[in-house]
Amino acid sequence: PGEARTLSFDLTAANGLARATLVGPDGEIESQSFDAGPTTASAAFTVTADASSDRSDWVALTVEDADGKMAFSDPIWIRPLAEADVLPKD
Repeated sequence: PGEARTLSFDLTAANGLARATLVGPDGEIESQSFDAGPTTASAAFTVTADASSDRSDWVALTVEDADGKMAFSDPIWIRPLAEADVLPKD
């Protein structure tokens, strides 16, 4: 159990987009395919950080264009929010 968060990405590929895949330490989390190979699109993925763990998890995005060429993001670090991380509402 943990807090679900949505990660959204704006994507562009000169040759058209084929697929965006979110991966983590255990492999593929979710994948989205794009019909008709648009040159721009948005992809949104929901991830949940393990609230019972103090460790940080990571995800990364891989994008494949219509010609099969790949692009890779750097890791995006995700950790559960602790009470101390949340600013009080005044």
